[in-house]
Amino acid sequence: MDGYLIHRTFEDVYGEDYDEDRTDYIVDLTREKDPQRLPTIASVIYHAKEFLRSGLLTDEEKKFVEDLIKTLRKQSIGDFELPEYLINAEKVYFIASYEKRTKDKLTYYRERWFIERNVNNVKQVWQLRLRRHTQKIFISAIDQLVILNL
Repeated sequence: MDGYLIHRTFEDVYGEDYDEDRTDYIVDLTREKDPQRLPTIASVIYHAKEFLRSGLLTDEEKKFVEDLIKTLRKQSIGDFELPEYLINAEKVYFIASYEKRTKDKLTYYRERWFIERNVNNVKQVWQLRLRRHTQKIFISAIDQLVILNL
């Protein structure tokens, strides 16, 4: 339920005029049009953890961020740790998707992505090959392709 924060914000702002279905429609349409525009719960948790590690927060602010992370984890299920190839990702490029069928006639997709990362001012480009069954994703290969100094 990645749109949780958006829904709660709209609910607070619009009160009785709030329409959950309309909000779902707007969120889904936005994600289709620009998938990187709306953060997911996992990315919000990741950045909150980075903020905690920064050493810039007071004890009260740390408590607030820790409570926020706990609340967000309760609103969704899944792994909230970013895989290494997405840490410090700057751009993600979708290259190709091929529809395939299993022997049982089930449809799945083979996809290829390139991910640009900036790790300590070193540009890295990773190729990600995966197999996707509706909502489940199986990574078949990750290759670090290029490292260039900036």
